[in-house]
Amino acid sequence: MTIDPQTVLVHLRIVGVVMACLVVVNVCVPLRFHWREELARLSLVNRQIFEAHTVFLVLTLALLSALLLTCGDALLEPTRLSRAMLTGLTIFWTLRMLMQWGFFSPKLWRGHRFNTAMHCVFSAIWVYVSCVFAAALWTIRGLRRHPREFTVAGRRSPIPRRSRASAHRCSAGRSLAPTRSANEN
Repeated sequence: MTIDPQTVLVHLRIVGVVMACLVVVNVCVPLRFHWREELARLSLVNRQIFEAHTVFLVLTLALLSALLLTCGDALLEPTRLSRAMLTGLTIFWTLRMLMQWGFFSPKLWRGHRFNTAMHCVFSAIWVYVSCVFAAALWTIRGLRRHPREFTVAGRRSPIPRRSRASAHRCSAGRSLAPTRSANEN
């Protein structure tokens, strides 16, 4: 089964928009859940650790959004880096999806219309995000096994079939910039 890289790119960009929306949501969360009053009960060190983690969570979401919206096509090139990134993102968001049901107590949302709706919405978001990253990973694995030219974001991207020796030479510091062949002059 193959997945069209153009379709996956559209979904990666949708996930980028979702991440940007999560940044906005996380700005509103402190007001909705009265964090100022709740955090006042914590010791100074615990409050500042919580606040620092929250800031870096939002920063990570913003950077992931920027990556997906501006460089999604690079994630679909079958490189070691793109495979590592997509593997990590698939694992991360799949674990987040599992936490939605396995970590948060049903007491938080059962019997509360708004909380139940948000629980279902975020469950669907985590499933979608996990599936998009898994599909992107599946796509680049297929491109690596069946090299051909494909088009992503309107440009043709040749997928070279390299031997282990040439891949090793490239990772050992050889320039990866394309060179002009004698036929192109």
